[in-house]
Amino acid sequence: MDSSVNARMLPCGFLHWSANVTQNILERRSLYRQPTGLLHRLVESSSQHGGEVCASGVWGLMAPQSPEKDRRLTWWYYSQGAPGVFKGDLYFYSVGHALRGKLHLIDTNKCPVYLMTGEFDYFSTPEDSKRTADQIPGAKFVEMKGIGHFPMSENHEVFVKYLKEILNEILSYNKVAQVQ
Repeated sequence: MDSSVNARMLPCGFLHWSANVTQNILERRSLYRQPTGLLHRLVESSSQHGGEVCASGVWGLMAPQSPEKDRRLTWWYYSQGAPGVFKGDLYFYSVGHALRGKLHLIDTNKCPVYLMTGEFDYFSTPEDSKRTADQIPGAKFVEMKGIGHFPMSENHEVFVKYLKEILNEILSYNKVAQVQ
């Protein structure tokens, strides 16, 4: 693939669909969180290619001020999914690997837990991540301003600032533990 991504790589229908889905998700988030919700029903439909559905939704999950080249490359990566892959991802994240009711069992003394969520992430909202962090004793939550659901690819420069702060905190914690 040529490193210069152009507008022809983003079909207008996908952008329009993504904008509509984004608005609907913001208005009716609970429909999308359930395994039987609208997004899941769409992916379950045999007429839908998971890579196309995923790629369309990806566009709306990124911060509008993220560099356009990075946003288009992120869209491109997700549009490459084979049929069935996105469906499997959705199942894993929402049903197969659900830790509801077990979060309090995570021992952050053995492994620190940091939940980092972009302010433009409507799939895993900052409120959802904060609520999850509150259920894990010792976990920390960081809302990343100016980023969406794909911080490492949509705007790595902003993401790295947040990541370095957390890594420095972990390093200082480890130094204190070694002294004791």
